[in-house]
Amino acid sequence: MIDSHHHFWWAGRHTYTWPALVGDRFARDFTPDDMRPELDRCGIKGTILVQVLHQVGGETEECLDICKDVEFVRGVVGWLPLADPDATARAMERLRARGGKLVGVRHLISYEPDPRWVLQDGVVESLKLLAAAGLVFDAIPVNAEQFESVLEVAGKLPELKIVLNHLGRPPIPEQGFEPWATQIARAAEAPGTGSTD
Repeated sequence: MIDSHHHFWWAGRHTYTWPALVGDRFARDFTPDDMRPELDRCGIKGTILVQVLHQVGGETEECLDICKDVEFVRGVVGWLPLADPDATARAMERLRARGGKLVGVRHLISYEPDPRWVLQDGVVESLKLLAAAGLVFDAIPVNAEQFESVLEVAGKLPELKIVLNHLGRPPIPEQGFEPWATQIARAAEAPGTGSTD
């Protein structure tokens, strides 16, 4: 069994911002030593380590180094500057040369004010580079407009594998399940989409 999405963080290395609902529960380091006993208890043999920060600054490189040193981390989902395809290509080359197991890239589209951010020409060109390299795009839509944009990308780039992080954030029942239910059904029909939670 593989845990397809988890994070590590060290408060002394980076500045992290957590949602207000979390309170101070994440105001401590969370390291491989914290994760290992939990994996053993659950019978999980490997994991995919996902970057936390939405910026250039070395966290993806740190994750790749961890991947080389921690036996249970089987792959890394990192961050690349997708709005700039030339910078994305250079970063991919640099990360490949570093070694490790980069398996995907995520961009917190939920932080972008434009719900169609992922459909910009530059981003689409970068996503083509990911597809050609066999890397997954990890999308985190938090509303119907962002979800629709991800579905449009899936239609434009059927060769791109897309993971819908947290099932595309289903709404709370009190708000009704549409349009999310229809969108998730459409995603299930798209050739390269899947989900993690």
